[in-house]
Amino acid sequence: NLVIPEGITVIEPGTFAGCDELESIAFPSTLERIADAEYDENGSAKFGVFFKCSSLKKIVIPGNVKYIGTYAFNECWALEEIVLEEGVERIMEGAFKCPMLLYGVVTKMYIPASVVEIHPESFVQWSYVDVSYAGTVEQWYALMPDTQIWVHCADGLAPPK
Repeated sequence: NLVIPEGITVIEPGTFAGCDELESIAFPSTLERIADAEYDENGSAKFGVFFKCSSLKKIVIPGNVKYIGTYAFNECWALEEIVLEEGVERIMEGAFKCPMLLYGVVTKMYIPASVVEIHPESFVQWSYVDVSYAGTVEQWYALMPDTQIWVHCADGLAPPK
């Protein structure tokens, strides 16, 4: 189990990559950003902050974290539930990308109405995930106009477009 100390404002790329025994994370109230992945000379993502943390089952990202960077939780094979608290604003490309999602490992994700940007490929291979969004259907479609997943919104169900 990991407790990130108070005073940390950014977690840099690859900091916890490959921590395959990491089961839980406690984020500090000072954390503002989970950094983007590092990229190689060809422009391919090498690894994100929590790349291949294969024992991580649930993450709760507090609202003080405004930005979840590219490929931050890429290939976290055991991840079942993702909770983003009110205050989170940006979810970048591949933030929760995992080929195993195709088989329904992640079953639940909670997205607050405070989110103002979701990269379209944050939800790659998420057809079996139960997504709940705290905003309205209209707000969801403003964020994700070409959504390919069903989303439970505060005022009803938003079907794929």
